[in-house]
Amino acid sequence: MRQHKPTIYQVIDGTRRDVEGGYVIKGKRSVAFRVSPYDRTRPLVIDPVLFYSTYLGGSNSDVGGGIAVDAAGNAYVSGNTASTNFPTTSGAFRTTNSGDLDAFVAKLNSTGSALVYSTYLGGGGEDSASSIAVDAAGNAYALRLLFRGRRFEEQESSETERTTRTTAHQWRRSKDLSQQ
Repeated sequence: MRQHKPTIYQVIDGTRRDVEGGYVIKGKRSVAFRVSPYDRTRPLVIDPVLFYSTYLGGSNSDVGGGIAVDAAGNAYVSGNTASTNFPTTSGAFRTTNSGDLDAFVAKLNSTGSALVYSTYLGGGGEDSASSIAVDAAGNAYALRLLFRGRRFEEQESSETERTTRTTAHQWRRSKDLSQQ
């Protein structure tokens, strides 16, 4: 979901009068409205103006774990899926579900109208990606990956490199996902 600046107005004597305002970030997970002075004796309309909303998933259980947005407005999504028909793109790292539950990473264009890339990640067990980050160059990093069952890095050792950090394991395909 992506939103533009909200439309804020009052109707006074049958005429719509715009009121200046916008969003204000209030902490890590909270957003509020900033509103210029207005007539408090009359109703105030705040329309948040939804830019786009879309659906990403297959016919089974799909759970989003993380989302990040780059400077161009492209959305990067990670999570897990039990769907065997989760949408993947041509040239994806993996185009089929390999277990009961696989992690996924997907990139949507800035209007939410098309997948730039989408792939399954995981091995033969239950796998998930509960967070994602994107750097200034547009490289996506699936973070907090959990692979249960057959070890992912053993199964795909020729195509991946493993980096361990104190709070996250991240696997990054040697070929940059954003180049697909």
